[in-house]
Amino acid sequence: MAHVTGGGLPGTSRGSAEGCRARVSRAAWTPPPVFATLQRAGRVADAEMFRAFNMGIGYVIVLPPKDVDRATGVLRDAGETVLRLGEIVAGERGVELTA
Repeated sequence: MAHVTGGGLPGTSRGSAEGCRARVSRAAWTPPPVFATLQRAGRVADAEMFRAFNMGIGYVIVLPPKDVDRATGVLRDAGETVLRLGEIVAGERGVELTA
């Protein structure tokens, strides 16, 4: 689990195991409009936006595939918004943003 603060989404890899990489699909959610406004006004590169900001994602939980449906149900029942952002794959530790 990671509270997405300093380091933005790429910062969520701090607790991942060696040889594991998070593959996050940017199509999984639409960042709130404030991020597009900040990006335009500051002429900030896409990669820097994801490094510096949470892009609307507040908390990330990584689970084995067999537990995803149950956890999703529990969280939604508690009033949380749940998005499936991506998957863990073999590779160099870090976060890979895909289209």
